[in-house]
Amino acid sequence: MQKAGADIFTFHIEAMDERNKDVKEMIDKVKAAGMKVGIAIKPKTSVEAVEPYLQFLDLVRDCEPLRCCLLLATASVHRTMRALGGW
Repeated sequence: MQKAGADIFTFHIEAMDERNKDVKEMIDKVKAAGMKVGIAIKPKTSVEAVEPYLQFLDLVRDCEPLRCCLLLATASVHRTMRALGGW
């Protein structure tokens, strides 16, 4: 992806292994490729699911797969900011 011009890779935490081992491995692989990394979470997923990884991330977004993720509802923005400790 980086060779094609991408500079950030975002993946859904719900798609990763429940043991959380694979989440950190994915973050490390993306960073090793010289890219930024983000995690997307579904609106019904607890924000606590991303807390162990916040220090390693460049982006956290609230997004339902197969739906437009560019327009976030106000509640989603507030939820994401709380996860980041902003509110």
